[in-house]
Amino acid sequence: MWNLAKKSVFFAFAGWCSLALAHAQEQEDKRGARSAIPAGILKESGLLERPDLMVKQFLLAEIDAGHTNWQTRYETVKTADDVAVYSEERRAFFYRQLGPLWEKTPLNPRRTGTLEKDGFRVEKIVFESQPKFNVTGALFLPDGARFKPPYPAVLLLCGHNIEGKGAKNYQRVCGLGAINGLAMFVVDPIEQGERIQTFDGNTPRFKKRSGVAHNAIGAGSILLGRSTATFEVWDMIRALDYLQWRTDIIPNKIGVAGCSGGGTQTAYIMALDERVQAAAPSCYICSLFNALTHIGRPQDSEQNVFGQLAFGMDHADYCIMRAPLPTLICTATKDFFNAGDAWSSFRYAQRIYTRLGVPEKMAILESDGEHGYSQEHREGTIRWMLRWLAGRDERITERESQPDVAAEELRCVGTPGVISLPGARTTYDINRDLAKRLAVQRTETWKSMTPEHAQALIRRRTGIRPLGEIPRATRVYDAGNSRDFVLETEKNCFLPVRVNIPVGTREASLYVDDKGRYSDGANALFEHADKAVVSVDLRGWGETMGAEQKSSSHAPEWFGQDGSVYYLAYLCGRSFVQMRAEDLLAVARYLRDQYGVNVHLVADGSARTIALHAAAVAPECFASVVIENEATLQTWHSRVLEAPRFIELTDTVHGVLNDYDLDCLLRFVKQVQTRK
Repeated sequence: MWNLAKKSVFFAFAGWCSLALAHAQEQEDKRGARSAIPAGILKESGLLERPDLMVKQFLLAEIDAGHTNWQTRYETVKTADDVAVYSEERRAFFYRQLGPLWEKTPLNPRRTGTLEKDGFRVEKIVFESQPKFNVTGALFLPDGARFKPPYPAVLLLCGHNIEGKGAKNYQRVCGLGAINGLAMFVVDPIEQGERIQTFDGNTPRFKKRSGVAHNAIGAGSILLGRSTATFEVWDMIRALDYLQWRTDIIPNKIGVAGCSGGGTQTAYIMALDERVQAAAPSCYICSLFNALTHIGRPQDSEQNVFGQLAFGMDHADYCIMRAPLPTLICTATKDFFNAGDAWSSFRYAQRIYTRLGVPEKMAILESDGEHGYSQEHREGTIRWMLRWLAGRDERITERESQPDVAAEELRCVGTPGVISLPGARTTYDINRDLAKRLAVQRTETWKSMTPEHAQALIRRRTGIRPLGEIPRATRVYDAGNSRDFVLETEKNCFLPVRVNIPVGTREASLYVDDKGRYSDGANALFEHADKAVVSVDLRGWGETMGAEQKSSSHAPEWFGQDGSVYYLAYLCGRSFVQMRAEDLLAVARYLRDQYGVNVHLVADGSARTIALHAAAVAPECFASVVIENEATLQTWHSRVLEAPRFIELTDTVHGVLNDYDLDCLLRFVKQVQTRK
């Protein structure tokens, strides 16, 4: 327990901080804007030319190191046994990162209509990949007079577009396949076509931004240890089940193809499910280690697998994991999924196929155009499928006279879609169910949680290192104003610090919030010249806040300012919570060692999450902890229950609700502080 003297120090600091911050909030409400930040110390120092790129460059250095490790591991794969071990390692990793899948339940398939076209017919299909979780699709079947059933089949997966299966390029490739003797089953992805989940009145909440919709699913899923990809992979597994259930389909002659987001889905399922006998991902396979992360940006939630690059798994591995089964990479010269990286991945995969004695089963097609399911890709895909599923190697041409099928013709259910079906469920409903089960488990677990167990649990989930393993902060620059300096906490990770510690002071308040060291809250504390106050820009805040977080799918109004860089960290198996908590601990230790002060931590805004983690894993660094506006601190559990809603990605930790929530940390920190 605290002694009386120490308690008085804490309450004096807590009371003073609260009064000062209340005054700051009053002023901020009047002004309606944050205080101006003086000229940047990081630029002035010459330490960083682009402070706004610091976090991204830090993470790209980790990605480059991961690339070297991946290449080293790849070069050890020489024999068929090596390939089997290498592939199984990656398959097991991928399934772990998806999180537990569901039990297979009745598909309850139903045909809701049929279309007759010149050269093929279309059955409109609805099935349940989970109970009341409906998948809409269109099965294009060959003309029975020309081609006798059963047929080889292709599962066709759609990229990001609001029309889903009804988009012109998808119905064109399906018609082309059916005219040439293949059954083609195209399904609507989640939040596309007839599977829009959320509406504002009669308008889809995310309008035509299916990427934003997928990221909204992902933001809540991350907290549970799953992702948008978890739902998509399960839908694909069940779509394959449906095809195998049909008597007019040859069950061991099924291929998968798709473009863009559909290329992503194709890459996943072809690597995971051995039922896929031929595959043709289009406009996706490139490399996560190269242009996609360094020049472009990580794509949508389902296209980023937690810890994938730290583990050592790149796009080439999706091809290698299915060797020696036939795989065609389709790329485009001007695609943002870089064609040069597609060729590099092809070469890595081709070397493995050659070692297995089947070089002809690994191929690449490059068209001259931009991103999209071009005619060359559609024709190449059908030719590839006919070769390996039907034993026919023929030149395929998509004729202008081929009948089109309008999106409205392919509608399986009434407007607005499957959400109107009786008892229909959404990904948000499914996530809510899991969140509630985990909440019950957490309540029981934390009843008997010891401090040591709690700290180990938090460290294991977040990756926050023990204090002794966190590098000591080094003072690398002093500004001319005597109050600002720069600490380096990791290589090339610089934190601007603002300080006022009068001589002889033994108690100092360390203030952090997401607006940086010159926020209104910080300014209010610094108005009292006789008080020892320190504020700091943790990485990605203040001067190092990213300036290029404007991508449409990582919409700041839904996910905060750092969506793209967040997913770089995510691919590295890191979280911003981990990085910022370690920064905070390094700063607190520096103040204690260099100034001889007891550090009283005060946190507001998103920094409250950081403060709770830092104080929980290393309580010895702080004499007291004040969480401002505690009543407004929303739990992660509540964010899942209320989804879709704003969730700041950098405030999340993958799978955290399996172990703890913010309210667990808040109670734990209070208990630890009380015991001091």
